[in-house]
Amino acid sequence: MHILLAIFTMISTAHAQDAGYLKDFNYQVQQVSSMRDAQILENFLTKETRNTSICANRAHYWAYELAKFKNVQTGKVFIHFTAEGEANENKDWAFHVAPYVIVNGEEVVLDPAFAVFNNAPVKMADWTNYFGKSKKCVVLDPLHNPAHLKLEMNNVGSDSNTPLDAKTGYARQYPSTEGICYIRKVPMYYQWPAQVYGTDLMRTGNTRYSDFNFQSFDQQSVLQACRQAVRWDVQLSVSCSKYLGIKPN
Repeated sequence: MHILLAIFTMISTAHAQDAGYLKDFNYQVQQVSSMRDAQILENFLTKETRNTSICANRAHYWAYELAKFKNVQTGKVFIHFTAEGEANENKDWAFHVAPYVIVNGEEVVLDPAFAVFNNAPVKMADWTNYFGKSKKCVVLDPLHNPAHLKLEMNNVGSDSNTPLDAKTGYARQYPSTEGICYIRKVPMYYQWPAQVYGTDLMRTGNTRYSDFNFQSFDQQSVLQACRQAVRWDVQLSVSCSKYLGIKPN
């Protein structure tokens, strides 16, 4: 058996009790056998990102990179900040996002853009502690908690009325009603918080948002994410289009 297939065996049947199973989406986040294997994945990620890159673009590109070249199905974790808990150095941020995998039943985030993590995978609690100043962020459950669904309205920019109007992904900070940070774990296909809000609206009965029920990557969005995030001329030596095998529209 190919070495990569031996290391990163895809889980074909997901059960609610499995680590990394996202019930709301019927989606299984990849499980790997050790932190060493998670390190192999992080080492593969394109590190030469632009100083002005947006986290949602980096995470989207990285998730696609692992899916295409390593056959790894990551999750993504969004952390939503409040004024109380937001990391001091990131006062202008409303949220942050990165891909993650499961290692021995624990959620491990791959976020090499930040030197504080020493180019190594980081346990979810340590990742949230750095960005949100808490190891116990409130886990959003909008399908069963109307207050959480209402909170997700903060995912949409102040100049937009619905997720259908949100083209840029701008978001506002959450109020600190339950905690000093909130997290939402989603499949790798979601790039912006407003998209997650859209699918949550759809699943609570608003069929207007059925287009947000993503089951695959929008390749043009991946291509644009790469172009914004990656210094491809430095590390990839080819264009994002050629590296990813995606023809621009």
